[in-house]
Amino acid sequence: MFCPSAIAIINASNQPLLIRTHLDDIDKDEATKLIYLLHASLDIVEEKIEQPSSRDNFLGLLYHSEQCRIYGLMSTTKVKILLMIGQRYSYETPRENDIRLMLKNIHRAYIDATAMNPFYKMNEPIKSKSLNKYLDTIFQTDNTSRTPQNTMDQLTSEGTPAVQTV
Repeated sequence: MFCPSAIAIINASNQPLLIRTHLDDIDKDEATKLIYLLHASLDIVEEKIEQPSSRDNFLGLLYHSEQCRIYGLMSTTKVKILLMIGQRYSYETPRENDIRLMLKNIHRAYIDATAMNPFYKMNEPIKSKSLNKYLDTIFQTDNTSRTPQNTMDQLTSEGTPAVQTV
C-alpha cells in the first residue's frame, strides 16, 4: 500500500486552493520542499494540456525521482489535483488504477466541499471539515489496512458527504 506525501488542489489560473503534506505539523522545511516539487510539476501539467492525447482527466505520472512520484488529474473546469507519493514508504510502484481511484475520490471530495457548499466562494482557499477529514485519513501511515475505498466507505458511514467510486 502506498501513502501520499502531499496533495494539492490548484485552480484554473494555477493558484493553490489547498495544499496538504504529511509533514505540515512536523517539519515545515521539508513540507516546503514537497510543496516546491508540486509547484514545479505544474509546468508538466501545462505541457500535457497542450497536447491532448485522450479525453481522460487522469494526467498520469508528472514527475519522478528517487524520493517521490507526482501524479495529476485535471477536471473539466481546469482544476488540477496533484498527488505526491513518497518512495521512502514503499519500494513498490503503485498501480495506476489505485492512483486514478484516489485522485478521483479526492476530486469528488473537493466537489462536495465546494460545489455543494452555498457559502464557498470560487477560487478562494478551501476550508472544509469534511475534505480535511478525508485527507487526514489518506495521510494516516500507521494503519496499513486502509485503502482509498475503505476510507471512503468509513467516511460515508460516519455522515460526511458521500463520495462515489468508479
